[in-house]
Amino acid sequence: MQPEAQGFTLHKNTVSILKFRKMENGEKILFNNDFGMVSDKRLVLNYKVGSEIIPIKHLSSIQYRYRKRIFLAILMSLLTIAGIIFAVQNIVFLQEEIRLVMIGLSAIFFTIAIFLWIGTRQIIVSVGGINRKRMRVNMKNTLAAKEFVYAVQQSLVIGE
Repeated sequence: MQPEAQGFTLHKNTVSILKFRKMENGEKILFNNDFGMVSDKRLVLNYKVGSEIIPIKHLSSIQYRYRKRIFLAILMSLLTIAGIIFAVQNIVFLQEEIRLVMIGLSAIFFTIAIFLWIGTRQIIVSVGGINRKRMRVNMKNTLAAKEFVYAVQQSLVIGE
């Protein structure tokens, strides 16, 4: 059973950090989810291998980045189509092993094209103008990541 703070169920990494560093008097938890905890005085980032505490006053910026590589996706799709057309047009002249290699390469290029089209999602935290370790976001956690970034941005606005 995880301890609760002001109505939030704390993440296990956050709980272990708060055991070692007691919360200051009057510190309020503004937001908490799997990506971290936002209070009015500090930000706790939960990585896969641990956590990091950053004082809010040291935080420069935070952003949610969604990046697609459409040009490379289109290029890989064209390579896929070219490989299939080449294999089909020369089906009589090519050996069976070469046809299988062409189809296999086409399948690999098509898979890469799909991943490039889907893109990557990251949370980028900047402290003192220097980017910290990026947090990768799975597709299923997109909404939670956006909520976390919004909560941190609101705490930056409130803290100023």
